[in-house]
Amino acid sequence: MVLTMAGQTISFGIVILFCILSNISSWYLVATCIPIILCGGFAAAFTCYLSYITDITDENSRGVRMGIFEVVISIGMLLGMVSSSFILNLVGYVGIFIVAAGFHSLGLLYIIFVLEESVATRETEGMLKAFFEFEQIKQITATTFKRRPNNRRSIILLCVTISSLFLLAVMSEGGCIYLFLRLKFGWSLRKYTIFSSVKDVLYVVGTFLSIYGLHKILKVEESIVILMGLISCINGSLVQGLATTDTHIYFGALLRSLVGGVSPMLRSQISKISEPDEVGKIFSALIMFENFLQLLGSPLYTFIYNGTLNTHPEFFNFVSAGIIGVTIFLTVLVLVQHIKLPRETGFSILHENIKPSDDNEDDVNC
Repeated sequence: MVLTMAGQTISFGIVILFCILSNISSWYLVATCIPIILCGGFAAAFTCYLSYITDITDENSRGVRMGIFEVVISIGMLLGMVSSSFILNLVGYVGIFIVAAGFHSLGLLYIIFVLEESVATRETEGMLKAFFEFEQIKQITATTFKRRPNNRRSIILLCVTISSLFLLAVMSEGGCIYLFLRLKFGWSLRKYTIFSSVKDVLYVVGTFLSIYGLHKILKVEESIVILMGLISCINGSLVQGLATTDTHIYFGALLRSLVGGVSPMLRSQISKISEPDEVGKIFSALIMFENFLQLLGSPLYTFIYNGTLNTHPEFFNFVSAGIIGVTIFLTVLVLVQHIKLPRETGFSILHENIKPSDDNEDDVNC
């Protein structure tokens, strides 16, 4: 976590330097990517955060903690989106990048001086050499696809596939929504910004209700929360695709409010059926697959939107609904696999905790 946060902080520092310098080629901004590339970037940071949460939580509270993690990220993005224009008008480009670098520096100091190491014994010998070895990728892949008892490998692979396809649909369509709303409904940027803020608030509230209300209070299993979130998502995409008024667009955002519970519950489910020393590797594979599909998703959705621009600009919503429909089917398969998992009897725990009484010892001795 220190390495990834330091890389992002240094990157913002380079951006500030280039903003201060005048008459410099924009190609030099490519240098800002070098610290992020060397330190892993957001994907590596996200993997570290998920692994750390897994290390410091038990199975009962892990889903809720991951949900809180998701909510906090959403709140941060909402506050950043709302306040960025005001900060830009107040202090300019240099000032807004200084603010970003300052927050990253605070995060780096918090990781160094406040967070406790979750790993009891750290291997430092040959760590730098291992960082650049391809063997790490082979271990991640082998751990993710290795055979496991009681259909656990199938459940893990299904969860990885569901998460990757889900993020492909919900993240890749983001670049088309504003263009679609501007073309079909004549929305301005200000009107879209208000809608995005409302949608983010609904997302935060829906995530809280699905994680804390359904999973924590009502004890609804992860798979059911995932299924409800995916159904919420497909309904929102269909309503948005069929919308004819602004009210329909906002109603679609309301229907999608439970979608925030999908990713935390998928990660919680993966962590519960994996060995503790394998969770980090599986999360690495998960983030890798998610980012790879998102790289393909953005140009794919752009191609679809440009191809249907003059006839049906809303068509990309039905593409998202189709992808989410596939994830719903896969989630049903996960539910079926969970039913097949053997129940724990608890006999070994009883045997360890119950001590024979003196009378029983006499009977045995006799």
